Amino acid sequence: MSQKVVIFDWDGTLVDSVDHITDSLHQAATELGFPALERSAYRDIIGLGMMEALEVLYPGLSAEEREGIRDGYARYFFAQLTTPQNVFAGIHDLLTDLRAAGRDCAVATGKSRRGLDAALISSELGAHFGVTRCADETRSKPDPTMLVEILDFYQVGPEDAVMIGDTRYDLEMAQRLGMPSIGVESGGALPRHSRAVRAPGGGQQCGGSAPGTGALIAARQAAANKRKQEGYMSEWEPQGKAGWGTPAKGVSKEAGHERDWKLIEKLVLSVQAEQRKSRRWGIFFKLMGFAYLFVLLYLFVLPTLDSFGTVVGDHTAVVEVSGEISAEEYASADSIVGALREAFAEPAAKAVVLRINSPGGSPVQAGYVYDEIVRLRAEYPDKKVYAVIADIGASGAYYIAAAADEIYADKASLVGSIGVVGGGFGFTGALDKLGIERRLYTAGENKGFLDPFSPERADEVAFWEQVLATTHQQFIDQVRKGRGDRLAEDERVFSGLIWTGEQALELGLVDGLGSTSYVARNIVGQENLIDYSRGVSPFRELIDRLGVSVGAGIARSVFQSRLELR
Repeated sequence: MSQKVVIFDWDGTLVDSVDHITDSLHQAATELGFPALERSAYRDIIGLGMMEALEVLYPGLSAEEREGIRDGYARYFFAQLTTPQNVFAGIHDLLTDLRAAGRDCAVATGKSRRGLDAALISSELGAHFGVTRCADETRSKPDPTMLVEILDFYQVGPEDAVMIGDTRYDLEMAQRLGMPSIGVESGGALPRHSRAVRAPGGGQQCGGSAPGTGALIAARQAAANKRKQEGYMSEWEPQGKAGWGTPAKGVSKEAGHERDWKLIEKLVLSVQAEQRKSRRWGIFFKLMGFAYLFVLLYLFVLPTLDSFGTVVGDHTAVVEVSGEISAEEYASADSIVGALREAFAEPAAKAVVLRINSPGGSPVQAGYVYDEIVRLRAEYPDKKVYAVIADIGASGAYYIAAAADEIYADKASLVGSIGVVGGGFGFTGALDKLGIERRLYTAGENKGFLDPFSPERADEVAFWEQVLATTHQQFIDQVRKGRGDRLAEDERVFSGLIWTGEQALELGLVDGLGSTSYVARNIVGQENLIDYSRGVSPFRELIDRLGVSVGAGIARSVFQSRLELR
């Protein structure tokens, strides 16, 4: 086995959790009045993401019905979660030996991130894995996206990794990528009709080929045959619990575990000595080369590259509006507008989604983006723009969203806050207590306007309130122009209040509830997403990490009275 990276499925491969998963799915579905299915039906979808699994089990469910079953499943699953996790015998030793042999280990699972994080802690296996991928943060099996992301993390090709799993989805996922794979029967989740086909000689046909793979399976099969001859139960006998070698009654567990894994461990470690000799200097020179290349890319090349490579095939374009909307921040008008122009100009992009997660910011920057969206919509009348609000789309962020053809949000998203704020601090009392005298010299009656170290003047406050009111009315006019008669006639809409996604739907601030994937899949009809967003320059990111941006932000808050849509 020469692969550098070993990627494991979780449920049914490392942990005996199949029964717990099927029970939780059954309870969640029947609680909501859906028909009970055969246990095999629930077991057959293990490995898929939850939404994909529900589509197989109960085709045609609405989004609300799928969400209901998903929430019920999570409630039952975590309420009855075994602590610690029921890890198959020998797994801890296997992972330890793999790492000692210089292998990197990873997890690619259909579980949710929340579920896997809890399982990693409970099972005490977390320290063995350098990277993990879940169905709710990428694409569900058998799509190979999570394998691609793991390979990118370790900077290796498919031929340098192997996928180990217990379902056809695991093997198909690896096969689509041309990656070697090993199908195990430990957890019992792999249906009989979908198991990897055993060759007459005792080997196994896997999704790809790699040195040692056939021998590894042959060794496992030989060990299984030996157990049967010595009185061990078959892994598929109903009276026995599936596992990585569960002995029959009266036979020592420790002996069974040792017999199951001894040959595998020997094969895994057989090349260790040879690899150790060849990789010492190889690792050193590779690290030096990668370090030199990384520095060059980081400092000179990356800022000049587009945020994505050549686009192949029809897709939905995504442009991020994340964080504070400001000329100095990631969500600046220059960055957003540049990405929008590229997305609109790309013929393969069938629609543009503004993925918004921002509390607002500069009205000028938001206005620039709004106007550009209106212009691009007129230039490309056949290409629609959808705004999707994640955690928050408030003030300046909603200003931008109002330019879209349609707006979507989650039911718990924070939407609205159509208002303007401008403020600062007054330090005159602090100066008096400290005995500090303020000396300000200006040419122009109002040049020291709203100076935080000078006493507040009523005429300056009145003038500033007029500025805020004018900007607020501009905001209101643009929202009315974008939303039209979809807005409810409710004076609270423009009061500065912020609403949940459900409330915003009733007020006409959004057109529906859904995520970016939902819009791409069900509204646009192009599930493939391509991100056109422009990243932060390496120098800017380095400065931010050093904390300079924190100090600059504090200084701006203390000493400047900035006008913001918040």
